[in-house]
Amino acid sequence: MSLLGLLHLLWEEGGLNAWSPEDRRRRTWWPTVRGALDDAAAGIIAGREALSNVFATVGYRDADGPHLFAKVARQCGQTRRIVLVGLVNQITRYQPQVADGQPPRPPRLRVVFDGVRNYGLYVSAPVEAERRLARSFPWAWKALGQDPRDRAIRVVAVVAARIQPTRSGTHFTAWADGIALMETAPSLVPVASFHELRVLQALQHEGRRFRKPLRYDAERQVVHPDFELLDTVDPRGTPMEVFGRDDEDYAARAAEKQQYYDAVYGIRGWWSWDATRADHWPPFPPASQLAARSTK
Repeated sequence: MSLLGLLHLLWEEGGLNAWSPEDRRRRTWWPTVRGALDDAAAGIIAGREALSNVFATVGYRDADGPHLFAKVARQCGQTRRIVLVGLVNQITRYQPQVADGQPPRPPRLRVVFDGVRNYGLYVSAPVEAERRLARSFPWAWKALGQDPRDRAIRVVAVVAARIQPTRSGTHFTAWADGIALMETAPSLVPVASFHELRVLQALQHEGRRFRKPLRYDAERQVVHPDFELLDTVDPRGTPMEVFGRDDEDYAARAAEKQQYYDAVYGIRGWWSWDATRADHWPPFPPASQLAARSTK
């Protein structure tokens, strides 16, 4: 499983890919998010041990977070990689310091998580990772180049790294040999495009219940909807597709999805928006009466 696949699995097992109106406050408090991810990590077995033995999160306003992180970091030592997850403030180049008279060292990348100052953590990576991140995660990378206050999305990173305490024992330095990025709405529900973000925010505005299926196992599901409404009359959920491109390969894949949904859910049993043909999406399938009453 790739690092991004692992992040998707953590998000799905932690329930962070789903949304209901009751989640609005919980998603703004990092300890709640950390608790969901910690529970998810405890249920994931990597090799012969639980992922939670090498897993830690970094986030704002989390009184217990720094202590929990330090405990895992010391357990990992230099023999096991730690897996770090958190919202990213920035990823920038920096020039390592050298002693007087020594030749300059190659530049490095610094990964700065939100709230990292309270953790005493410094994460570095090879500068060569910059090109790979820009190529593999172009939307996230572009967002990280903006002022955090101007970003339409939030960027979550998962980092696999060797970690060790500094000489003082109060701080930690980590050398990342793997980084993956994931774009999310401000509510931390993942999104794959700006069109998806618009639909997600409209669903939240209408007080709908839905989930964002995540592809952590490429062989697990052939057809993967962009969202699933969870408050309609169909107990299976109602698939939602946002078609945002019109190239030949994409159109062929879209046609396959349409045939599948028509066969499994019926022509009126799923929802779609072709953003290449219409600036605004069609009305969403109505919520069931029971679901509508539960949100009032």
